[in-house]
Formats: sequence, C-alpha cells, structure tokens
Amino acid sequence: MTATTVAPSARALEDPLAQALERLRDALRELLQSAIRYAVVKIAGKVGEVIEDLDLGVVPKGVLGGALVEGVQAFAAGKSPVWAAARGAWEGAETKTKVLVVLAVVLLVLLLPVVLVLLLLGLLVAGIVAAIRAATR
Repeated sequence: MTATTVAPSARALEDPLAQALERLRDALRELLQSAIRYAVVKIAGKVGEVIEDLDLGVVPKGVLGGALVEGVQAFAAGKSPVWAAARGAWEGAETKTKVLVVLAVVLLVLLLPVVLVLLLLGLLVAGIVAAIRAATR
C-alpha cells in the first residue's frame, strides 16, 4: 500500500519539477538570445560610427590611431597589416618620440659589439675555470 501512495506523489513532484525546469530552460534561452542581440546591436553601432568617421575623413591621430588605420587599410587591400601598422604608427608618432627611437637604435647599434665582446669574454673565462677545475680533480 505504501508503494502505491509513494509512486503517485513522486509523479506529482516530477511533473511540476519538469515543468519548472522546462520553463527555466526556455527563459535562459530567451535571455541568451536577448544578450546576443544586444551585443550585436552595440558592436554594429560602434562599427558604424568608426566607418562614418573614416568616410568623413576623420582619422584618429597618434601612434595607435595611425597604426589602426594603416593596418586596416592594408588588410582590406590584401597586404601585410603588420608592416602597414608599423608605418602608420611611425607616421603618427610625435617628433620627440621619433628622435628618441632613432637615438635608442643608434645607441643599440653602438653598444651591441661591446655587449657581444663582454659575453664572449665571460664565456672564455667560464671555459678556463671549467678546464682548471677538471684538471685539478
């Protein structure tokens, strides 16, 4: 007798639970679709603003703006966006920045042989020390 009374109550609990889970699944699916629609609309709006700015000739200034514009234009033309972005960044940089970059490159070129000689000298000393240790054992 208890088995028959337990079974109907378990079914009665399963049906509302299944219905609630079904409603929850539908609500979550609708929420996800709404979130995706909202994100697409926001992104499309931002892309539209950027395209309007580019159509009007408003080009972002500075290193980042120059790199972005040149890189996108090169990508659209099927060329390497990396070199185009580097060129755009260089063109968008201020004169002070360009001077500092050139000075850093010149300094690097001048000091690189010194660093290389010091590295080789250190390796030579390490080799001599290793040879002496091996000979004394």
